[in-house]
Amino acid sequence: MAKGPGWYPDPWGGEGLRWWDGSNWSEHVQGQAGPGYSVAATMRGGPLVQPGSVIKWYHQWWFIWVMLFVCSGCIGLVLTWTRPGTPTSVKLIITVFYFVIQFMILWAMVSVLGRMDSGSGVPG
Repeated sequence: MAKGPGWYPDPWGGEGLRWWDGSNWSEHVQGQAGPGYSVAATMRGGPLVQPGSVIKWYHQWWFIWVMLFVCSGCIGLVLTWTRPGTPTSVKLIITVFYFVIQFMILWAMVSVLGRMDSGSGVPG
């Protein structure tokens, strides 16, 4: 069954969310689950909403920023390597520098996100 107490799509086909107390479904129902929610998938992954919980902005946007960073850097490398007249040694130095900087920034992002989740770092 569910991992823990929370609001889940009504397993009996109702249009709202039904409270799961960890062992039994309650009679309490709220709102509509909305389109695209799968009861089975939600039950495997946990509740849609925990009472009093708020999804932090960095849980929603960090992947987009990482992908923008990776894609923009890759485009820059392609443009560097396809530019005629640039010596291969310069291209190699730029490539190594890019990957070192990319690794450092990604490592910093992961450690900041870890501190934010543990509550000991930057407030969310």
